Amino acid sequence: MADSYMRPEGIVGEPRQVMSARRALDVLCAFSVERPEWSVTELSVELKVHKSTMSRLLKTMEAAGFVRRAPGNSHYSLGPRLLEMSSLVLTRLDVRTVHA
Repeated sequence: MADSYMRPEGIVGEPRQVMSARRALDVLCAFSVERPEWSVTELSVELKVHKSTMSRLLKTMEAAGFVRRAPGNSHYSLGPRLLEMSSLVLTRLDVRTVHA
């Protein structure tokens, strides 16, 4: 049975990570103001993940609402679930402690 945890290469002393979760987080972090949409191929090249793995990962993230497929093309952008989650953060923020 394969170990479901892997240590990132080249990082000594870092805690072990679940690579599928790490990849999903890397996908989310790839989106930016400068780059709001990505294709499967572009993300797989950028994040050095096999195209079929990236496709499955994006389909999983899309089903959960974290990314959405742009109508009319095969590009993905951030999904509405992130907005829902960000509103939870905003309701708990104390502006006085953020600037401290």
